[in-house]
Amino acid sequence: MGEPDKLQEFIYAVSHDFGAPVRHIKGLANMLLDSMQGEYNDDQLRYQHLMLTAVSDLENKLAGLLEYSRLASQCGPEKRISLAEPFQQASEKLRGDIPQFQAAKLVIEGEWPQLTIHPAIITSMFYQLLRNAAEHIDPTSTLIITITIDKDNGQWRFTITDNGMGTNVYNKENLFDLFAKGSTDKDHAGLGLSIAKRAIELHGGTIALNPEHNYKMGFSVIFSLLDY
Repeated sequence: MGEPDKLQEFIYAVSHDFGAPVRHIKGLANMLLDSMQGEYNDDQLRYQHLMLTAVSDLENKLAGLLEYSRLASQCGPEKRISLAEPFQQASEKLRGDIPQFQAAKLVIEGEWPQLTIHPAIITSMFYQLLRNAAEHIDPTSTLIITITIDKDNGQWRFTITDNGMGTNVYNKENLFDLFAKGSTDKDHAGLGLSIAKRAIELHGGTIALNPEHNYKMGFSVIFSLLDY
């Protein structure tokens, strides 16, 4: 077993085996909170909610790690299909998962190509990139996501740009690393872009920040996929 395989196995073991005790802690904390209603003072209630928030954050991180570790092993057979299909599946799932995405405007510039892919993996990739945009939009604004499609030197290139709140300049270099975050928002696990990057790399592609975009407003990534 090579080093990447060992790391993958370790990530899976940690995310899977730690899940049960975290769920137990969360359940016990909720039971304690319910049983003591009316008996806590304001500080005690705040500490209890802080504990539940921390446990939920850990739970989200473990779930993200589990998805990251499963990408390669649960990819299923390759199929040559239009990328419109996994994009549509990811969009529909997000509309049910995230309220901000329900009114989102999706602008497609170019024609979706037919590529040989693992549909489940590419669906996960689109889901994470679109979710990243939905989670960083001002609640008073309508989310607009523009996907530009073109071909360059035998590779299909996709640019996804949104009108969200941008990202911290200092964090650009490691934004696709595990647990990296482009904002100070503590509600997000910092795994979505890592999962997207892993999915793209499994298809021989690359992903990076769009060097032509001004990140003080909105977010933009460019990724490529091989046409074979």
